[in-house]
Amino acid sequence: MIHGWAKLRYSEYVADLKEMDWVKQLDPSLDQILKRPRWESVRLSAESSKKDGLSFNANLLKEYGIEVPRTLDELKSALLTVKEKSKGDVVPLWIPGGDNSNIAQVFDELATPLLITDQKHQYGKELENGSFDWSLYTPLAQFMKALKDQDLLNKDVLTAKLSQAPELMAQNKNRLHLCRRILRT
Repeated sequence: MIHGWAKLRYSEYVADLKEMDWVKQLDPSLDQILKRPRWESVRLSAESSKKDGLSFNANLLKEYGIEVPRTLDELKSALLTVKEKSKGDVVPLWIPGGDNSNIAQVFDELATPLLITDQKHQYGKELENGSFDWSLYTPLAQFMKALKDQDLLNKDVLTAKLSQAPELMAQNKNRLHLCRRILRT
């Protein structure tokens, strides 16, 4: 598996594979991980790749005239639009929290853009070396609480099961899923 911590955790134990022919054939979605300047080598091969994060109901996005959100502010605005335009018939953001790892995944998915990839907030080095100011993580918890307080999450967020996701989306009962393992490649 290729992941961002590969060099930090395993580089002394594995060979650099960047010259292997198959490296050119890796899924382009891995480019951000493989081609970062500070990681000039390929240390592990891709066992699988998966598509985590928000899954959008394209029908409802189109119906409500919503562009795919790229920031937390855009996400919140999109969720409010769904709530308003559906008159509460559609769950704006559905999270299957019956498996605790899905709630943790929400924070993981949103923390990366908040703390690492955002141009104004790049704290990767601080996270790596242990000097990160954890108060900078607080806005994410506040954001999630605001979504709950504004009824933008499913009422059964703590008990909902991942197996419900495809059926609910097919019935247009929810617009966004934020959970793992819906799509795998």
